[in-house]
Amino acid sequence: MGERLDRLAAQLTRKGLWTAADAQQYQRVRSVVVHALQHHQEAPVLLHGDLWSGNFMFTADGQPALIDPAALYGDREFDIGISTVFGGFTAAFYTAYQQVRPLAPGYEQRLPFYQLYLLMVHLDKFGAAYYDAVTSVMHNILTV
Repeated sequence: MGERLDRLAAQLTRKGLWTAADAQQYQRVRSVVVHALQHHQEAPVLLHGDLWSGNFMFTADGQPALIDPAALYGDREFDIGISTVFGGFTAAFYTAYQQVRPLAPGYEQRLPFYQLYLLMVHLDKFGAAYYDAVTSVMHNILTV
């Protein structure tokens, strides 16, 4: 995860979307992320990769369907973290997920790492409108 975040951080700095102070704060965040994930072992699984409310629908017979994947292998927490960024999933979704395939203890503290990744991608692709969200998540990671 650190390498993916590092590449995004370098890109944000190169584009002038981050100041030197932002890059320094990122280095503190990176340390927290790397330390927390060092002891978290989860077997990689196939992930949707862009799991937000705009990428699910229901079929004619009422079955849920996922669309527009950006598939990759990784920790299940990645998709769950991504799903929390823009809303659209109900508490019943998360409760059912936990009943069928519970996440590892401490997942609540790790979800912001994946939120940060998605928001950094959005800052890179769509610009300064995502700056406050990125800095807010970084602040949250540092204050937990």
